[in-house]
Amino acid sequence: MKPTARFEDLDMVTEPVNLRKRCLETALKYTSQDRNAAHGDPEDNFAAIAAFWNAHLRTRYPWIVSNDGGSKDLLDATDVALMMAGMKAARLAFNPTHEDSWVDLAGYAACGMDVALRHVEEGVCPPGAHLHDDGSWA
Repeated sequence: MKPTARFEDLDMVTEPVNLRKRCLETALKYTSQDRNAAHGDPEDNFAAIAAFWNAHLRTRYPWIVSNDGGSKDLLDATDVALMMAGMKAARLAFNPTHEDSWVDLAGYAACGMDVALRHVEEGVCPPGAHLHDDGSWA
């Protein structure tokens, strides 16, 4: 079965700048209004998802422990954004004309950037980063 496009205005297919603009504007609307109202702040939501995924990983793979013998959380909110973006990319590999998946991918990228860089703006070393002697992170 051949994937089909869902573009409302097929003339826009020949105008890539308009398609990019529509994708980003829709993602902005979803990530700043609709989704926030339904799911809360992305960092809080992604952190909650990470907690569920970490609990699953500890149950499924009990040998995952920290150096001090305690439980180790492998995933944080940034990981969730990256993994959700990866899920959308995998779906697009099957059907690259599915417009909503492109919009969602842009939204996960924006939310992921917000979550990852929010720590930098607050002057806190982001999770998973290493603080160097000169004050930079890597």
